[in-house]
Amino acid sequence: ALAVVAIAAGGASAAGGVTARAARANRAGPPRLAVGARGVVANDLSTSHSVTVFQGMRPVATVPVAGPTPLDAVVTPDDRLALVTNPGAAGSVQAIDLAASPPRVEPPIRVSGNGFRAVAPDGRTAWDPNPSSTTITPLDLATTPPTPQAPFSVGFKPVSVAATPDGKDLWVVRYAAGAMRHVFVAGGRHDLGPIVKLGPDPLLVTLDDAATVAYVTFIEPRGGTSAVDLTTGAAAHVRMGSGYGPIAVDPADPSVVYFADQVGRTVIPVQVSGLSMRPGRPVAVPHGPAYGRSMPCAVAVGPAGNDLRVADGGSFVSGRRRPAKGTPCRSTA
Repeated sequence: ALAVVAIAAGGASAAGGVTARAARANRAGPPRLAVGARGVVANDLSTSHSVTVFQGMRPVATVPVAGPTPLDAVVTPDDRLALVTNPGAAGSVQAIDLAASPPRVEPPIRVSGNGFRAVAPDGRTAWDPNPSSTTITPLDLATTPPTPQAPFSVGFKPVSVAATPDGKDLWVVRYAAGAMRHVFVAGGRHDLGPIVKLGPDPLLVTLDDAATVAYVTFIEPRGGTSAVDLTTGAAAHVRMGSGYGPIAVDPADPSVVYFADQVGRTVIPVQVSGLSMRPGRPVAVPHGPAYGRSMPCAVAVGPAGNDLRVADGGSFVSGRRRPAKGTPCRSTA
């Protein structure tokens, strides 16, 4: 299901400053979420092998994709395309033309299909990490379907990528190395920069709008989030809620980010200043009609900036949570 959490004046961290309601999305499995003027939810663990496209909070189309467990959805800044990861389809990515009516899915593109990618601010390039090797594959989004370019190596097991607002820098999380790699982008080249040590089991990376701080979330047993100064490499780590989850940055208010606590079934507003992170009061996420309890799998600030869109993946089999496949979820906006 997809839930919306309203952001009150002064930010969701203000006492009593949040409310929540739920909207039905799909009935099977933890979804993955991307939000633009249109929203896209990848129906992970669903038997439908599909993504759901939303206009606001209203589902307008369910689009079949090539394989099971669609893992991640990213929307280009112009809301023209959605890119969906298909780890269950021999490692592939599919583009969905959101301008078509109904939305049209392109043939699968054979790349890694298993990581969490970034899209350039101009919407012409995406970068797809290959966690099973050392490479990242650029995708030319100006072609239909997108065209893979020559991969470049960043070191073993890159799992997620974030791009700066000007598209000139990438920050790549390398899970096995417990580190983050800086990559300079210029004229079609990808030149390797410094490595920032993070500690064991980093997974997802999100940049603040000024591209001065990266928020890196970790899976268990470490869990929690590190704020990393992208100039000095200094970092501060805070364990929030009950463990791991993705981070959403509020472009309208740089003093707050939102942490989706998958284990604690809440979204936590976090006051930030430099590397300081101060978690606020958790906000319960309402579960959808098919679920016994919620599991906030992804979070993104809505396009109007006055609410959060939370993908609820709480799914149960015989009274027990269905085993998660793949890796924890990610949100982008």
